[in-house]
Amino acid sequence: MANLSGAADRLDLRASGDGAAACWRTLVAAVSARLRRPARVFVVLALLMLAIVLPVVLPQPQAELRLFSDGWGAASFMAGEVCSPDDAGGLAAPDAVLPKPAARADAGDRALLVLRYLAWGLMVPVLLPALALQRRVREQQALLLVATLYGLAPAWFQSTLNPGFVALRQALAEFWLARWPMQPSDFAWLDGLSFAAWMTAGAAIGAAVCAVLTAAGRLAGCDRRALARSLLPLAGVLLVLGLTQPTALYLRGEGLALDWLPSARAALLAAGLCWTSWLGARVIGAAPRAGWPGRAAAFALWLLPVALACLHVWAMYFHWVSRYSV
Repeated sequence: MANLSGAADRLDLRASGDGAAACWRTLVAAVSARLRRPARVFVVLALLMLAIVLPVVLPQPQAELRLFSDGWGAASFMAGEVCSPDDAGGLAAPDAVLPKPAARADAGDRALLVLRYLAWGLMVPVLLPALALQRRVREQQALLLVATLYGLAPAWFQSTLNPGFVALRQALAEFWLARWPMQPSDFAWLDGLSFAAWMTAGAAIGAAVCAVLTAAGRLAGCDRRALARSLLPLAGVLLVLGLTQPTALYLRGEGLALDWLPSARAALLAAGLCWTSWLGARVIGAAPRAGWPGRAAAFALWLLPVALACLHVWAMYFHWVSRYSV
């Protein structure tokens, strides 16, 4: 009997040991899975910050230097009155593109240009959408993501082209000069205040988009976060188009013909618009408690940020395009 009880005790200990080992392996696997996901996000975020900051802190090459085409490049432009030689006698046409001595880039300048092209022209347009539109962010922070990509991001992209920003800066300068004298060092403060006011307006637009989605969700009887997630494909298009604009400027500066770019942008916008419209119609159409009047009203409200995004794309990439913008 003693031998049998000892064997039973050994079996119990072995079973409990196997159970403890299985629990330990499960715990280790869970912790590892938790650690790997933030580690990937941290690596992407670190690469993104490096791509943004490194070309800024390193010495800047001359503005006229190009990587492959010494000088201005085949498709670059310069105002005639700036390039006119002294012996032209002022007879050159204002918009004429006149010959200009080519600027030669040495090996160091070309390395800096390669770094800038890779960082701002390739890494940022790839890493930032991948970080912003990852699944965990889409599911948990859909409203915040929509407010950012439909409000703050368009305001950021438009700050270099929108005539409204110039008018805002001029109004602030007139307000300043009417009350205090302006020193040369005050222009930095003026630019900062103008940009802060502009981005505040963009944040207000993003908050308004969230309010519209909340109202549409109440009318349709569906979750506003589901409506926000339906807007993310078009938001991704806005982000990609805005981030690849410097890439297009770099390519044009190197002499690459970009006649195909408007068609590519229109096709990308159409794809994002169709995807977003399908998702929005599916979410609102599946609302269980709303009749067709409520669904129609909710869909009309939901279309407002879609129309705002289309207006932004038209203005940025088809209306405000000039010789200094692509």
